[in-house]
Order: sequence, then structure tokens, then C-alpha cells
Amino acid sequence: MLEFLNSDFSELHLLRPLALLGLIPALIAVALAQWRKRSAGNWEKIINPALLPYLMQGETSKKQRGMLWVLLAWIIT
Repeated sequence: MLEFLNSDFSELHLLRPLALLGLIPALIAVALAQWRKRSAGNWEKIINPALLPYLMQGETSKKQRGMLWVLLAWIIT
């Protein structure tokens, strides 16, 4: 296994190297999702931290997991 780590990448061949261009929209989508998450997170500055768990909905973690699955599927395809 250590031999694999020491080898160089000259043996790496991609059948379709232009397919890597498909990762650009995926990275843009992730960046936009992170930007939206940051802009929606301003409630923590306004609301009392003790009340925040009761006022915020738990859907954000489900949305984040959904975005992760979309990104993973995009990379695999």
C-alpha cells in the first residue's frame, strides 16, 4: 500500500479529461449554497442563544445532506 502512495501520477490516465469540466458547475453550486447558508445565519446574532433552538427549524441539516448527496451524485456521474 505504501508503494501506491510513493508512486507518481504519470500512470494516471483519464478516459475523458473534459468530463472534469463538469465539476465546475458543481463547485459553483456548493459555493452558492455556502453563501446562502452564511447569509441566512444572521439570526444567531439577533436572537437570544437560549431561545434559538426553539425558534429555528431543523430543516437546514436535511437540506445540507440533500446538497451533499446531489454533489456526490454529480461527481460520480
